[in-house]
Amino acid sequence: MIDLKNYATSESQGQKLSKTDYLDIAVCGEMQPDGSLTPSVEALLFKARELAEPDNVKVSLLVYGFRIARKARSLFRFGADRVFVYDDALFQPANPDVLGAVFAHFFENYKPAVVLFADTPEGWTALQSAAGRTGVSVAERPSAFTIRSNKDLVFEQPEFSRVADPRPQLVLLAADHFPQAQPDDGRKGELILCELPEALR
Repeated sequence: MIDLKNYATSESQGQKLSKTDYLDIAVCGEMQPDGSLTPSVEALLFKARELAEPDNVKVSLLVYGFRIARKARSLFRFGADRVFVYDDALFQPANPDVLGAVFAHFFENYKPAVVLFADTPEGWTALQSAAGRTGVSVAERPSAFTIRSNKDLVFEQPEFSRVADPRPQLVLLAADHFPQAQPDDGRKGELILCELPEALR
């Protein structure tokens, strides 16, 4: 059975960065009209699981849209431990300002150490909104990378080294580099319905 919770915490300000507070690996998801994930996001969930398993951390999927909460219940089968859902008419469609507010809220309250975005038009829009709101550096299409026990990413390309300094670490990946996830219909997880940020209410 899915553990359904409401994720409703206040937005704090002015806190000093503590990397130990940022633990999990998240994937920004694009839901298709039928409620499924795009193949790119399915592949990124496979990569996220690969990164997460050595340190036994959780993989989360962030999705947003309108009337998607019920459909989001089927997404655990691609490897997510948690699915965070922002469900409101504001996301029909979502503009960069709305997405920016959502990412600021999600990052501050949930604190993912790493966030993966698919190299698609929708993924690019989401990534630019996230980076613009947080001001952190982005690793665009890194050739290869690993993750340390403290959740710092280590890239083969030295120009991306600055990405590991702040939290979260934002990475744009071409999903065709990874195998497609094999669905596990028996996989269970936690579905979290997120409140809208105050700026959007």
